[in-house]
Amino acid sequence: MTNLHETQLRFNPKIKIKTDDVQLSNNAGLLFYAEFKHAAGLDQIIDQAAAQLSEKRIGPHYSKTSLLKQMLELNIAGYGNDVAADALQHDPVMKQVHGTTDLAPQ
Repeated sequence: MTNLHETQLRFNPKIKIKTDDVQLSNNAGLLFYAEFKHAAGLDQIIDQAAAQLSEKRIGPHYSKTSLLKQMLELNIAGYGNDVAADALQHDPVMKQVHGTTDLAPQ
């Protein structure tokens, strides 16, 4: 059995979950979703679904795939409106999960 004292995630080996009373994010529970998404191969399914969406934007800054992934995470996290969801745009854990410093505003 894996001890949660320190766990290295497979989807991003740079991220480790450690229980040491330091709060880095209110949304750290989404790390477990990201780990599940990676293990279950959901990234490929999301990529395929995003590729089927029609593109009517001119010069988009964010890919359809990244927007779809962020939208799913917002729903899983229980964010009911755009104002509450803006917190994820600046969340350091979510930036590491997506491998970027620039998340889409909601």
